[in-house]
Amino acid sequence: MLRKFESFFKIIPFDLNFELTNDKLIDKFSDDEFINYKKAFRSEKNKPKNINELRSFYVQMIENIISKNITVKKKVMENNIRFFKYEFDKNLIKSYYELSIRKNNYNDYDYNLLKSFDITKPNNYEKYYFN
Repeated sequence: MLRKFESFFKIIPFDLNFELTNDKLIDKFSDDEFINYKKAFRSEKNKPKNINELRSFYVQMIENIISKNITVKKKVMENNIRFFKYEFDKNLIKSYYELSIRKNNYNDYDYNLLKSFDITKPNNYEKYYFN
C-alpha cells in the first residue's frame, strides 16, 4: 500500500520532504482511498488538504511500518511559513542493519536503497557475527 501511495503522488520512496509536481493530486485523493490508508496504517489524522499535511501522513505511514523513532523532525520557517522537515535517523538505521546481519540476514537487503543511508555491502560478513 505504501508503494501504491508513493506512485499515486509520484513520491520517490523514502523521500520524506517530497514536493508534488501537481498540487491537484491531493484533491484527486478520494475519501474512500484515504479511509483505506487510514485504517491500514492506524492513523487518526484527517484527510490531507495541503503538502505539509500529506508529508506528515506519509511519514506516519512509514513510522507505522518501521518504528516511531526512525525519523527526526525539525521545525523550519521559510517565507514566513512554519512547517516540519523530516529525515531518517541514519545512525539508528545503521545500528539496526548491523544487528540484523549479525543474525546472518545479510542476503535480504536492497543495497542500492541502503546507499542512501550510507550503508555499503560488506566484503566480509564474518566480522559481524556474534561469537
